[in-house]
Amino acid sequence: MMVALLREYGLPSARERARHHIGRCVEAGLADDAAFWMRISNHLDGLMWTAV
Repeated sequence: MMVALLREYGLPSARERARHHIGRCVEAGLADDAAFWMRISNHLDGLMWTAV
């Protein structure tokens, strides 16, 4: 999923999309899905730090 986000949006926008999904899942009470998106977001944050 992370690679698909990167290909579609690029790094900065992919991070925003992942965070959007986290919020959506939390609002819907989908804890497992929110955890999945949090892991994706964390990986994207790691990429952002290595790109700097």
